[in-house]
Amino acid sequence: MDVFTIAEKCRFRDCKHEQEPSCAVRDAVESGSLSAARVASMRRLVAEDAALEIAQQRATRR
Repeated sequence: MDVFTIAEKCRFRDCKHEQEPSCAVRDAVESGSLSAARVASMRRLVAEDAALEIAQQRATRR
């Protein structure tokens, strides 16, 4: 199952999937229906995307 699809079921829209209560992603990892490696990969992709967006914003300001 896709991490982002599962994340839609989290209690909070801004859930970081770390310590928040009612986190569907953490629950899925704990139950074994989602791999912790997939969550780690998703976190890396999200971080890379954020860094790229910041770099693009800085480049357009010049």
